[in-house]
Amino acid sequence: VTIKNVTIKKGVFAALYTHHDYLTVRHCIITQDTRKSCSAALHISGDYAFISDCTITAASWGINFTQAHYCNLVDTAFTNIENKAIVVDHSSHISVNHVIASDVFCGLRVVETTASRITNSTFAGNKIGLILDIGAAKNHIQNCRFETNAGVGTDFGYGIYINASWENNITSCYIGGNDRGIYAEATSHDNYIHHNNYIGNGINAIDRGLNHWNTSIGNYWDDYTGSDEDGNGIGDIPYLLGGNSDHRPLAHIISDPPSYVWVDDDFNASSPGWQIDHF
Repeated sequence: VTIKNVTIKKGVFAALYTHHDYLTVRHCIITQDTRKSCSAALHISGDYAFISDCTITAASWGINFTQAHYCNLVDTAFTNIENKAIVVDHSSHISVNHVIASDVFCGLRVVETTASRITNSTFAGNKIGLILDIGAAKNHIQNCRFETNAGVGTDFGYGIYINASWENNITSCYIGGNDRGIYAEATSHDNYIHHNNYIGNGINAIDRGLNHWNTSIGNYWDDYTGSDEDGNGIGDIPYLLGGNSDHRPLAHIISDPPSYVWVDDDFNASSPGWQIDHF
């Protein structure tokens, strides 16, 4: 089924609800007309859905992928959502690419979900950018922007919040202007978080769990106070994260094209970070 070039609005459980496979939605506006609707704009429980070039607005939730697999969400904007713009729940192989979520409570929540990719997307001006929640594992977040996500007092305000999740990769992201850049609970472990820029956050990152903040290189921290005496581009002392550390903090901001390139003629299969893309 393909739906395109229409406005879909005011459903009971959702403006558009499906449990069938192979749904395609293109160039549509999907709305419940109010962020107090107590329902979603779009609910998908089927496989192989393809959503592209849509605007999803004015609903309590934006799009819910529940027990869905091999779905793609591309070039879609979310705004004026009361709760979460995107929820990926008990699903796998979901791709979110070139999405913008702003003026929502939470841009994206991933829960009990594996093997999914969030790439080239922006989560800005919300209470929370991204939540990796209970059972989120082996997902990839890459080339995304998490910025100006602010809470109320001491509540919320996370660029990325990680809870009871493991073996996720967060790389090549800009995390800036949030109350807290990344907060990882004690229940989180073995997430790899490296090659990111942290700029202008109230607190750049706190890790209460057992996560990894560097491979052969780590992250750029704008408040790093260490030096780089040997000029290799890596800070000489770790960057502390409230219980954990980035042991290879970068002395230079990460840019494209890169302003600094690491070359190590002793780098081989026994080196940490072997066969991991550092650029």
